Amino acid sequence: MPAPFSCGNLARMKKTAIAFALLAVAAPAAQATEWPGNESPRCTYEVPKKMRLKPALSRGIPVDVTCDGSAEASSIALIESRKQQNRWVDLHNHGVPGIAKSDILTFTEAGTQSLRVEIVPKKFFRHYAKTKLRILLGVQRDPEKPYHTSVDSGKVITLIR
Repeated sequence: MPAPFSCGNLARMKKTAIAFALLAVAAPAAQATEWPGNESPRCTYEVPKKMRLKPALSRGIPVDVTCDGSAEASSIALIESRKQQNRWVDLHNHGVPGIAKSDILTFTEAGTQSLRVEIVPKKFFRHYAKTKLRILLGVQRDPEKPYHTSVDSGKVITLIR
């Protein structure tokens, strides 16, 4: 029987706590007609369902963003595949770094712009035949605060080797 606080058990406890926190956030949002973070200006985005791994790693994942007013938006990626997420967490025991970076789009008026989400750990994802990522779009609601608020729960993209 493993020790109650071994590395594997701690990782599972962290994942369980995160899952419960996401459920607590997602349950009220599922009841609402619109995601609570998508206030004025309203922004939507499109992400391809599937993409080859090599172009995604070299050029980034394309995200088409449409806003109905002036806004500032950026995007991030999260690992959706359980096996890969566990391995990424195990590799970084002193704080888990993000896996992607993107440009910040600035809308002065309503319109559509495109950005690319660049995946940083290129060697890590080359070991897997298929990877699922969740792409999230964040919009800055308050100009005095530096963070961006997510407009929905994200869209899943599958990267295929």
